Amino acid sequence: MGEVHKDTLTEEDLVWFEKVRTSPPENLLLHTQYLADEKAFNEVIAACDVIFAVYRNFPYSSNMPGKAAHFQKPILVSNRYLMGERVLKYRIGLAVDENDSSQILSALLSLKDNPISIESFKSYCEDFTHLRLSENLNRFLNLCTTGGVK
Repeated sequence: MGEVHKDTLTEEDLVWFEKVRTSPPENLLLHTQYLADEKAFNEVIAACDVIFAVYRNFPYSSNMPGKAAHFQKPILVSNRYLMGERVLKYRIGLAVDENDSSQILSALLSLKDNPISIESFKSYCEDFTHLRLSENLNRFLNLCTTGGVK
């Protein structure tokens, strides 16, 4: 689900992408455009077994770990940057080398066969609420206004 940025794919990726696009396996849903309807996207997330969010060279966060936690679905991410740190910290999935296809496949199979603890998902959800965001923002603004942050 989502836009595919072909400029981030290797030559090998492009070959496999085209192969999967023209002859997808029966258990794969491939939708390569942005999905504007969040409700429809959530329905897809709720129906899946594992969330694949292994983004290359992506130092930012995403709403995918939150969706994984909310819908209690294991997630696979790159072991680099913020998403990898959060997924591993909260134990809501696995993080892999974004360029190692055999490691990615092994991790997908592991997530399918080894359920994630409900408590891990709950812990993530508790730490990423609107209330927590508000508390952290207030704490940060107080530090800024009292000279604690420069």
